[in-house]
Amino acid sequence: MARFKETVDIMKTDLIADKTRLICTQEQLLESQRDQLVQLKLSVESTVQETVQKEIKSYSEAVASKQSQIGSVQGDI
Repeated sequence: MARFKETVDIMKTDLIADKTRLICTQEQLLESQRDQLVQLKLSVESTVQETVQKEIKSYSEAVASKQSQIGSVQGDI
C-alpha cells in the first residue's frame, strides 16, 4: 500500500510539473501573438497613413491642375 501511495504522489508531482510547463508555454504563445498583433497594427496604421497622404497629394495635384486649366481658359477669353 505504501508503494502505491508513493507512486500516486510521484504521478501527482509529475502532473503538476507538466501543467506548469503547459502554462508557461501558453504564456509564451500569448505573448508572441500579442507581439504579432502589435506589429500588424503598426503596419496597418503606417500603410493607411501613407495611402491617405498619397491620395491627398494626388487629389491636390488634380485640383491644382484643373484650376490652372480653368485659369488658362479664362485668360484666353
